[in-house]
Amino acid sequence: MKLREKQTADRRRRILDAAEELIRQTGGAGFSMLTLADRAEVSPATPYNLFGSKTRLLFALFNQSLTELPVKDLTAPYRDPLDRLLETTRVISTYLATRADFFRPLYRALVGAQDDIYRPEFVEYHLQRWKRALADVERARLLASSVTGDTLARQLMINFAGTVELWLHQELDADGFAAEAAFGTTLLLLGATVPDARPRLLKHL
Repeated sequence: MKLREKQTADRRRRILDAAEELIRQTGGAGFSMLTLADRAEVSPATPYNLFGSKTRLLFALFNQSLTELPVKDLTAPYRDPLDRLLETTRVISTYLATRADFFRPLYRALVGAQDDIYRPEFVEYHLQRWKRALADVERARLLASSVTGDTLARQLMINFAGTVELWLHQELDADGFAAEAAFGTTLLLLGATVPDARPRLLKHL
């Protein structure tokens, strides 16, 4: 990486780190770009030059935070791909809920926000995550012939997003968030898997 690229990457990182700090400290994303620039120790124009707008900056922050999700290789402790998928759902919801001081205000700031760069990236990241989680289920031939992995992945993403919204409004606590997310995933799988898989899913209800 060239020096100029390194400097740009460093400024970008400092701005995103500063935005996360401000969200955690203030409990919201209502800070000004001037305040953000001051916290990141960059010129007032730099956040705009690097991200274009505050909305895009917040989406970039969210997308960056998603790379830190602790979804590790669960093959050893969860050999059943259905169990592994449900545990992945619990791990992700627990990760968000235990960092509510950051993710709640950030999610709220982005609900309804329009952006043609980072919003599609955000949605695609979530969709690909569900596709990866379903890959082993497909390989094990556990999906019904009438269901495609792509279609089910989209429905799993939509179900999880609905659970997130309830959690955002504090209608679910951390335990409820994880439980409802896993419950919704289980119900979708019950309607999308072969009959032999259903007893393995019913034990999760």
